[in-house]
Amino acid sequence: MDPKIKTTGFEILTEEQKSFANNLIAKEYEKISRQLKNEVILTIDIKENSKKKSDKDNKKVKYSISAQAKAPTLRFEASEADWDFNRTLHDVLRKLGKEIEHKFHVSEQGKE
Repeated sequence: MDPKIKTTGFEILTEEQKSFANNLIAKEYEKISRQLKNEVILTIDIKENSKKKSDKDNKKVKYSISAQAKAPTLRFEASEADWDFNRTLHDVLRKLGKEIEHKFHVSEQGKE
C-alpha cells in the first residue's frame, strides 16, 4: 500500500475485507489527491464493537471507521459506524469526498 495511506485496525478484518478495503482506499486516495491538488496523507482507523461485550461468541460486529485527509494546510475528517463493513467504508470515504467538495466546490470548477 502507498506510504501516504496509513491504516490502523486492519488486523481485525478477514482477508476478503482487507482486499476490498485496499482496493477501495487506493481508488479513493487518487480521487482525494486530485480534488486537493496537493500531497495528501490519508489515515483510516477501523474499530470493531461487538453487539454485547459479554457474548464472546457473537458473530455480528459493528464497525466504526474514521478517516482523515491531511494536506499541508488543510485537514478533513469523516466517520461512520454500521454493521456492514463494506457499506461503512464506502460511506466514510464518500463523506470525506463531500467534505472536500464542499470546501472547494470542486464539482463547480470545471463549469466556468
